[in-house]
Amino acid sequence: MQLFSDILSKYVKKTGLMKSVEASMVVEFVNSWFVAEWGEMMKTEAKAMSLKNDLLTIACMSSVAANEIKLREKLLLVTVNEKFGENTITHIKFML
Repeated sequence: MQLFSDILSKYVKKTGLMKSVEASMVVEFVNSWFVAEWGEMMKTEAKAMSLKNDLLTIACMSSVAANEIKLREKLLLVTVNEKFGENTITHIKFML
């Protein structure tokens, strides 16, 4: 008899649900990274919205916030890819 956790794990992998969970974890990590880098005010200025394939979408309230993130884009990519695996994010799209 199989354990419920084994059945659930197989189902999650089979349905691709795990990919969605991992993407949500990356988005949440990026949003907390913004606060760590720029402080609480960044919560109202920029927000990571989604990760699909290797493209992270970030919504910015101003071009200033987008430029600040762009200046540290390489650091962001390295930090995320070290934590979640190589090529988790390879591109960033900004929405103003």
